[in-house]
Amino acid sequence: MSETQAICPQCRREVAFQAGYAALAKCPACGFEFKREAGTGPEKPNANSDWNAYLKPLIKVMVVIAALLVVGAAVVFAGCSVLLGR
Repeated sequence: MSETQAICPQCRREVAFQAGYAALAKCPACGFEFKREAGTGPEKPNANSDWNAYLKPLIKVMVVIAALLVVGAAVVFAGCSVLLGR
């Protein structure tokens, strides 16, 4: 039997469907069976959210830059207070 990776319509997990007889596919996780048409199958939800792959690292970089700016400003203010306190 051949196996196909897809999202189960019932339990919403990505599993390897086992193709059985008469074009039936069975989910090994929950046992859900459904008819498969040629060339079709369950689709992954949110397939158009590829921009998230770029947005998350960008946000991490922005957080690091903001933290460096805060630390730099604290060092400048501490240095100024030491110089003016003399």
